[in-house]
Amino acid sequence: LFCVPETFVVATSVRTLGRMAQFLAGSTKIGLRQGCVFGNAEDPVAFVLNAADTRLSGGGGVDKAIHQEIDNANNHGTQFYRNELRRLFPNGICTTECIATDGYGRFGGVLNSAGPGFANRGGNAFPAALAVHGRFAVDDRGKLLRVTDAVAIELLAQTYKNIFLCAAQNGAAIVHLLPISSGIYKGNYSDTKFALLTLLALNAACSEPEVQAAKFDSVQMFSWDKNFHQSLCDGAEMGIDGIQAAIAATGVDGPDLQGGRAARGGGSRGGGGHRGGDRRGGYTNTNRGGRGGW
Repeated sequence: LFCVPETFVVATSVRTLGRMAQFLAGSTKIGLRQGCVFGNAEDPVAFVLNAADTRLSGGGGVDKAIHQEIDNANNHGTQFYRNELRRLFPNGICTTECIATDGYGRFGGVLNSAGPGFANRGGNAFPAALAVHGRFAVDDRGKLLRVTDAVAIELLAQTYKNIFLCAAQNGAAIVHLLPISSGIYKGNYSDTKFALLTLLALNAACSEPEVQAAKFDSVQMFSWDKNFHQSLCDGAEMGIDGIQAAIAATGVDGPDLQGGRAARGGGSRGGGGHRGGDRRGGYTNTNRGGRGGW
């Protein structure tokens, strides 16, 4: 049973922001909402996705905001969550990996995922072993040298797969997603094209047997940026075949903006608004290295 409510709560007020849609990814219904990934502050049962970096440092945007929400909950104190992450995961996480922690009285749990970066500057690097495996062309710092649409979809799909599996293994019933890597990490991808790639990646991830076996009461994706949210809704109405046709119609295999900075799609907030098989801190954390050993 997938329940996609028409409203969500931020602080003490109930809001419905703009257009709402539903996307069927595999057999998983994902509600598309414009607003804050925090959702209902009065009933903190949802597992929220955090667009973390590989160091789990709580740097900026939604990452910083989630750290602050936990720090302020029950007067935990400044940098409480950052210190907890350093204690539980002293080596950080790999790109595409997802690890879960307690919500510390503010959320049902937090899913910290380090999404791939498609920009020349910024973005999470991949392990050096990635180049050895030859799956993708990377420089000596682990940054992607050539970004194609297929590469973007595969890396995003692996990221979302790990997120869903981590949520399921930690007993999440309600999952609040945000569009991973949709801020500065998307590089010279436009909002429109990256939103379509995100939907294809979600469909690929949710078509995996392990993800199909997971059952959630509610899965919603929150986008803070209105334009990115509208692009997601447009894509959801197209269906998979329509999305693929729209991407092909761009005539560009890869980022579709020429030079300069990419159009803002979620900005530094990553569109979401304001390592394998081990157990740390009481939560099961999976898929270190993901597919092909990375």
